[in-house]
Amino acid sequence: MSRDTFERAVYQSWAERFDCPVETLHRPGTVIIPEAELASTRAVHVWTIGARAFARVDPALETLVAEVIGDSIDTEAITAHHLRATLGQARIERIEDNVLRYLYPGDFVPFSAPAPYTVRVLGPDDADALAALKATCTPDEVEMGEVSVEDEIGFGCLDGPRLAAIATGFRLTGFMDIGVLTGPAYRRQGLGRAVVSALCAWCIAHPIIAQYRCLVANAGSYAISQALGFGRTFTQQSAYLRKT
Repeated sequence: MSRDTFERAVYQSWAERFDCPVETLHRPGTVIIPEAELASTRAVHVWTIGARAFARVDPALETLVAEVIGDSIDTEAITAHHLRATLGQARIERIEDNVLRYLYPGDFVPFSAPAPYTVRVLGPDDADALAALKATCTPDEVEMGEVSVEDEIGFGCLDGPRLAAIATGFRLTGFMDIGVLTGPAYRRQGLGRAVVSALCAWCIAHPIIAQYRCLVANAGSYAISQALGFGRTFTQQSAYLRKT
């Protein structure tokens, strides 16, 4: 796959996800998408893809968000921070900044776990081992890691019988979305990097584009993607409004 073909595939997948022509992603502006599944969450999730922003919102916030965006619907890709700047900090409970990164196969820098750790494919039989790993992590870490042995593909790094780190992937439109979780006692040893590397190699072999997501503030997670060669980057922000 050439780099140009890869770039077109990334944009095409996002165009399909948001049901719009690819050309739309290269024109500034914002699209508001009320989502029934976000009802009562007070959430606004903003994806900035190319020059275009797509804001998935709690239907109860649609009018408010439209008022904040105003002419930006045609002229500017807004961010969640526009909401805070316009509404004021008191109206915003929190904002989460995330990045979405994509791996061009030619940029992949594979990495193996150091001895004595081993990496292998995981499956439903490893559910107890994953439960034990999750028990060592905070609820926020488990939620953000978003890993499951029920996902289409997963790799684990094992310390004997114990699961030290895991990376799993599930398919989104055109992508294999990667989640990763490493036990606190096993961090800073490259084990998260090793399991993500194994999953990236699987994606390249099948082939499907690997998508890596993490909080901007999570320097360790971002470093994994950087070290493995992920390049093309889009942003996703979530704003949660307080009830008034």
